[in-house]
Amino acid sequence: MTAGESCRACGKPLKPGGSGLNRFYPFCSELCSLRDLGKWVEGDYRIPGPPLPPPPPQGEDEEA
Repeated sequence: MTAGESCRACGKPLKPGGSGLNRFYPFCSELCSLRDLGKWVEGDYRIPGPPLPPPPPQGEDEEA
């Protein structure tokens, strides 16, 4: 961690933890870490790419 870094979720300056390391790095707290995880889960963050094909129908026997 370098001087002047800020939390990637809320923008607060990062402070080193008890042993000199912030255990939630690159976030300032567990709350900011969980908020960021929630954004990934909800699909707020996306990696650009071509659209995916629709999934095959379920429940139909493929051998018919």
